[in-house]
Amino acid sequence: MNEYLAQSIESAQRTLDHFAKAGFEPAQIIERQLMWCWKRAVGLTTENMPGPLSLTYFAKDLFEKYGDYPLLSHQLRSIEAQMADLMLLKRAA
Repeated sequence: MNEYLAQSIESAQRTLDHFAKAGFEPAQIIERQLMWCWKRAVGLTTENMPGPLSLTYFAKDLFEKYGDYPLLSHQLRSIEAQMADLMLLKRAA
């Protein structure tokens, strides 16, 4: 289990929650991806992501573009990079 990564994902989920509940579709997509990331980080799934992670795309396009939520953008980029590293480590094992 990668506790630091799991906590980072949970923090991003808390930030995104109000956007998703308001019906903002990109936030709902990010939430679904973060849920899969969290399950993978804590060892609840070994399945591959059903599609490519697009956290960085959404961070750049929706949050950085308008200068809002720079910490969230940084968190999402960091989570995606850590997930890529985690997936590479799993493949090498």
